[in-house]
Order: sequence, then structure tokens, then C-alpha cells
Amino acid sequence: QEILSSLYPTIVYGSIKDRYTFTTDTVDLISLGGTAAAQEGSSGGGAINDAGELVGTITTSTTEGATQNRDLRAITASYIRRDYAQEMGTSIDSVLTQTPSTVADAFATRMQALTATLVQALSTAH
Repeated sequence: QEILSSLYPTIVYGSIKDRYTFTTDTVDLISLGGTAAAQEGSSGGGAINDAGELVGTITTSTTEGATQNRDLRAITASYIRRDYAQEMGTSIDSVLTQTPSTVADAFATRMQALTATLVQALSTAH
């Protein structure tokens, strides 16, 4: 009950301050600048355009200094779609038409390979 009564939405109107790419000329990460949302706990929230479409998912922010000097960043929806298709060999749209159990079964077939990749990465991180 405390969680339900202690949470409240933070809505900020603004514009994209900067655009970044990971490896190509696509827009993969957007900077939303310093806003009230640029604080811990905003991760996973949405960045919505004027048409009400999800254009990004908040992933990181700087938390030091005055609010206006912080930077809130979001991974773009287009990047998520491209990366998912590349990694999984299918589009997110096709997955959304399937039952949750079908999706879980398909993911389970990748678990061993993903576990091995994670274990290798962690063992070489020392």
C-alpha cells in the first residue's frame, strides 16, 4: 500500500537536446537535458513525442549538480527495434502476436548460449 500511495508521475515537456549513435549514422540515444525527471528512479520511463508515440525509454541520467545542469538520456525505440531484430532474428512486432508461452519457449532455447556469454564476460572482467 505504501508503494501505491508514495508514487507519483513526473511529466516534463521539452525537446531533444542532442542525438547520439552507437556505431552507425542512426539515432540510437537521445539527450533530453536537465529536467525534473533527470533523477534516480526515472529509468524505464518513456519519452513521448507530440503525437503521443513512444520514441525512447529512459536509461540514464546524471544526478550531480543543479537540475538544469543534469542530462537525462533515452535509448530510442528505433534502436530497440533494430537491435532486437538483429539479436533475435525476428521483429518485435512478430513477437507481440505470439502467446507469452510461445515467446518464453523460444527464449529458453537461447538461455544456454546467453548464460555462457555472460559467464565469459564476467570471468574476463577481473
